[in-house]
Amino acid sequence: MGRLFDGPQILIVIFIIVLIFAAPKLPGLAKNLGKSMKIFKSEVKSLRDDDDNESDSDTESGEPQRPIEGNIVDKDQKSSGSTSSTRHTDS
Repeated sequence: MGRLFDGPQILIVIFIIVLIFAAPKLPGLAKNLGKSMKIFKSEVKSLRDDDDNESDSDTESGEPQRPIEGNIVDKDQKSSGSTSSTRHTDS
C-alpha cells in the first residue's frame, strides 16, 4: 500500500488529470510550444550564420596571421633579480 504512487502509476494519474482539467488549453499550449521551437531554431540558425561570417571575414582580410612576439619571464628567477631570465620567442 505504501507504493501507490511509484513508477509509472503517478505518470498515468497526472496524464488523466491533465486530460480532464486542461483539455481545452492543450491546443493553445501546443501552439505556443511550436512557436517557441520555431523562434529557437531561427535564433540558432542566425548564430551559426554569424559565426560563419566572422570566420570568413578573418580569413578574407588578406593578411596572414602572424605569431605573437614577446618575452617569457621566469617568475622564480625574476624575484632573485637576475636579468638573464628573459627568453626571446621570436619565430
